[in-house]
Amino acid sequence: MKRFYIDNNLLKELTYCWLFTDELIRLKEQGDTSVYNKCLEIFSGYGFPNNVIEKWLSDEIQKKKRLERWLK
Repeated sequence: MKRFYIDNNLLKELTYCWLFTDELIRLKEQGDTSVYNKCLEIFSGYGFPNNVIEKWLSDEIQKKKRLERWLK
């Protein structure tokens, strides 16, 4: 299924990216680059390009910031 999404430029349609984005965001915010980079390497091995992961994380961080502003 992942290969289909990648081949058809539909990666944004993957619905379960949140299963790992929270932990990656936490690692990134804590500055734990060694573990963060190892995670990116693992995802890359499964066919997820780093730029896709970084885009997901960026989108999730922006959503989190908007929600925090809205809740204030």
